[in-house]
Amino acid sequence: FLENNKIYDIKGSNFSIKRLKPYTLNITNHWAHHNNFTFEYGRPITEITIHHMAMVASAEKCGRGFQNPNRAASSNYGIGVNGEIARYVADTDISWANANWESNKRAVTIEVSDCAIGGNWPVSNASMNSLIELDAQIARRYDINLVKGVTLTWHRMYYNTNCPGPYLLEHMDYIVEEARKRV
Repeated sequence: FLENNKIYDIKGSNFSIKRLKPYTLNITNHWAHHNNFTFEYGRPITEITIHHMAMVASAEKCGRGFQNPNRAASSNYGIGVNGEIARYVADTDISWANANWESNKRAVTIEVSDCAIGGNWPVSNASMNSLIELDAQIARRYDINLVKGVTLTWHRMYYNTNCPGPYLLEHMDYIVEEARKRV
């Protein structure tokens, strides 16, 4: 919750108060429609799940899809083709991204724009850099030790899909290594 411009997190029934580390990235808000996520204050965040948009798009364009009240999907964040970052669902709320309820409950989810359609679905250097920095800041904020396939996961781990595309999947070791340097 926000009080006197300080962000606090309430965990469990013991009412422990912890000052969360602020994000230092430039993040714009393009809030998803309330039909497309679950309000869940105080959930434990222990995982980051990476997705790709399967399109070349801005973070704002991706967010417009989640503003449709009939979409039945959302993500916490999106990274556009130029590296811009948007928030669609608050960290404390549950996005509907992983097609797996248990995973959705514990994860902050990130959609990343591709820079080409098809093939290995590459992402731009700007998008990759923003993804690494956002991963690092989420990990720092919630004390997540980034481990590939454990606390830094990807959509196809939870659902039969090709998301993220081969490019991001082939770079998971690099993403974890670089993000851990920034935590």
